[in-house]
Order: sequence, then C-alpha cells, then structure tokens
Amino acid sequence: MVNPSSERLAELKAFDETRRGVKGLVDTRISRIPPIFIHTVSPSLSSAPTSKPSSSISIPVIDRNEIEEGLILRRKAVVDRIRDVSEKWGFFQVVNHGIPVSDLEGILEGIRGFFEQDGVKQAYYSRDRRNRKVHLITTESKIRHNLSPPAAAHRLL
Repeated sequence: MVNPSSERLAELKAFDETRRGVKGLVDTRISRIPPIFIHTVSPSLSSAPTSKPSSSISIPVIDRNEIEEGLILRRKAVVDRIRDVSEKWGFFQVVNHGIPVSDLEGILEGIRGFFEQDGVKQAYYSRDRRNRKVHLITTESKIRHNLSPPAAAHRLL
C-alpha cells in the first residue's frame, strides 16, 4: 500500500522539478486542479455561515501620498495598514507612487516575455539556488526537510 504522505511528497517534488510553476499547468491545458493545490477544509471553517459573493469587494489601496516626511504618526498608521492588508489579503494596490505608467508597462512586458519563453530559456535566466548564501523556504525545501504544507502554495517571489 502506498503511503499518502509519500505519494503527496513525490507529486510536490515532481511539480517543483519542472520549474514551470502554475503557468506550466496552464500551458498544458489541464482540465482539473491537481490535488497538491487543494486545501482540505478545517472543521472550524466547514461550520462557518456562507454568504453570497459581494460585488462591492475591492482591492485594498495604499496611497503613497499619505506617507509624508516628518509625520511619524501618519507613517506608522500607513505601515500598520500595509501590514494588516498584507496579512488579510496578501496583496494591495499602491497609488501615487510616482512611477511613470510607461515604466510599469515595460516591467509587465518584461515579466510576460520571461514567462512566455520555453523552460530551457527560463532556466538559463533563473538563479542557481545551490550557491546562495540566503535561502528562502520554498516547496522544494519543504519537500527536502519534510515540512510539506497541506497544499502547494506557489507565489511569485
């Protein structure tokens, strides 16, 4: 009999070794979500009341103009808001940051261009993780040290 834990670790390792990430899954035109990305519902969440999706949900916004030099209390409030929305949402929009739209479009074009390359070209431009002095905890390191999360959690870092 196959141990579900070792089977899951093998799936995580196989996925991580492709180095293609979620985009690789999309490119293969998958028809179902792989089990490594499915979180089991904890008992405390399964009894939570359900609600209809709200069309009034909006992405949290951080206004860069609110951080003024010399106003330490205001700066602290903005930092606290960034911390709060980061913990609850995982992302936010920054406005009035002073970066020209043309620069932002160029950045997005470069990112898109990188991820549209084949895996061999991506690997050429990717960093060699073996020679790093600073290490991030990734799916790969969780597999290696048997710290596997309940579901794969890939993020753009």
